[in-house]
Amino acid sequence: MTKASDNEFPHVTLTEVSAPSTPASGLGLLYEKSDGKAYFKNDGGTEYDLTSSGTGSDLVQVASGAGSIRLPGLAASGWIPPGSAGTLDDEFDTTDTSDPMTGWTTFQTPTAHDINSTALSCYYLKKTATAASTGHVGIYKSWSPSAGQFVTAGLLDCVQSMTNFQRGGGIFVGETNPVTGKTLNFWIVNNGHGPAISVTEYSAAGTFTATRATYGGGTADPEAREFWTPIAFRIRYNSSTSLDFDISRSGRLWTPVLRAYNPGFTIAQTGIVLDTQQGTYDGELLMDFFRSSW
Repeated sequence: MTKASDNEFPHVTLTEVSAPSTPASGLGLLYEKSDGKAYFKNDGGTEYDLTSSGTGSDLVQVASGAGSIRLPGLAASGWIPPGSAGTLDDEFDTTDTSDPMTGWTTFQTPTAHDINSTALSCYYLKKTATAASTGHVGIYKSWSPSAGQFVTAGLLDCVQSMTNFQRGGGIFVGETNPVTGKTLNFWIVNNGHGPAISVTEYSAAGTFTATRATYGGGTADPEAREFWTPIAFRIRYNSSTSLDFDISRSGRLWTPVLRAYNPGFTIAQTGIVLDTQQGTYDGELLMDFFRSSW
């Protein structure tokens, strides 16, 4: 018996029809409806618009109900948003150019900052060098943690001067007013021997108290433990007298920087911060997410 598949056809002419009934098991139907579009209906009764490419402009799309896409190697990444968002979570996917931004309080006066505008799916922050007291800028939220809770953030990129003690940016915890109160800042710095990770304490914004821990940037081998972006920060609250500070590339395996540290103050705020090196050098950062879940 001669079949259509035995021949080549320059095109197939379809007559516009109403959606047909579900075909018998093992069969499928190709047809055109009155809207001028081509459709396919399988033996389960599911109709597919063959002209549809889904919503949005993504290069990879999946028809509704067909399941999600998994890319081997990326599925295990901790940078992928969690299935259940925490109370502080912000993936920075919703455009916000207001000041303050929805859900956040502005930390002092950034030169420029926005969400999902300067850089897609990021919080962008810039500060032009000014006085040391106004060099700390960013955004923050109220946080009254319980034992075992934590905050994490993914620093996608930052301006990292090779000048001694340049602070590229990171996250912090602080008292009720982080401008006039104490903070612990967890960020990328340059300690004179290359980028490193540091936990730095301030009695007020721009008023340095002490460096509580530094990881990387060693003088013996400055190339061995330099830290470049992207990198994830995590601050874990164990108790009022114990905080853990960890870093990770993947967001799955965490390297301790400082453990069981007593902050010496009641934590009331947490957020994103950069420093213009005591008002000496301009600073910029891109934060990919901020979460209280993982």
